[in-house]
Amino acid sequence: MEYIKRIGNILEEFMEECKERFGLDLVSIVLFGSYARGTATKYSDIDLLAVVKNLPRDWRERDRIFDDLERYFLKKHHKRIFPILTTPVAIINSVKRGNPLFYGILTGYAMLFDRDDFFKNEMEEVKAMVRVERPIFYDRERRWELAKI
Repeated sequence: MEYIKRIGNILEEFMEECKERFGLDLVSIVLFGSYARGTATKYSDIDLLAVVKNLPRDWRERDRIFDDLERYFLKKHHKRIFPILTTPVAIINSVKRGNPLFYGILTGYAMLFDRDDFFKNEMEEVKAMVRVERPIFYDRERRWELAKI
């Protein structure tokens, strides 16, 4: 939690920016990666997943949104954020397919915003799959037996 406190102002501002940009289309915001796990260094970026309804279909337009957010926070806070923008449908499909991104998220995440418990419910699906399939997730030198988390 100490790591999250250090970037609390950035997280608050990211949430407000997303709420302003996406309004009621904003479904979830999740912090994951080293800051959520408590292993961040001064060189770590801030990994954020934003689930948004009605994102542009064109990947270039989505990239512009991503780039705008990344540049804004780097310029203002001198800290790199790495926002992943995706839709609820993409999350549901990724969970069904067992996308390894969710195994990585499972190693440490913090819900910052979650309308109607959407992401919480999807992570419960991931946890159920993990209990059955018992995958092992590798992150650099760390080995995670996800069923034991």
